[in-house]
Amino acid sequence: MAQATKKRIMDGFLELLEQRPLDKISVVDIADHCGINRNTFYYYYCDVYALIRELMEVRAQQLITDNQKDLNWIEITREVTSFFRTHRRTVYHLFHSSQRDLLEDHIYDVTYACTESLVRRTAAGLSVSEADLRAVTLFFTSSATSGMVSSVFTVSPLSLCSLVVL
Repeated sequence: MAQATKKRIMDGFLELLEQRPLDKISVVDIADHCGINRNTFYYYYCDVYALIRELMEVRAQQLITDNQKDLNWIEITREVTSFFRTHRRTVYHLFHSSQRDLLEDHIYDVTYACTESLVRRTAAGLSVSEADLRAVTLFFTSSATSGMVSSVFTVSPLSLCSLVVL
């Protein structure tokens, strides 16, 4: 029951975020949209930002866990940007809110984990130091995330999807 309620809150919040900017969504709005009372929301989350953090952590964990298989660079990029494609208005609203840093951190963390997995698989059996593995991972993670982040600031939410589809 508790997981079903949390899922309803998360899904309802994403629906609201597709419709309006984050700064225009209150706990009351989320509770009304989900058919719960405010106290139920506060039982699970101390505020909207705690909900955002958990949403991102859950998505990151799913993505990292699912990507232990053999993916190449293109497949990793598709996986990391899948949320962008599915929720482009949500991403746009998050990036243009006071909590943009949460989304940027999430993108970086997920990209780093996926990239590190690929770099380690690629380097398996080679004589490569740990420092070099980290350097390569940091280079590709930084390159990929800076492109994703800058694209969100320079395009409309509707054309964002075309930038992240390979």
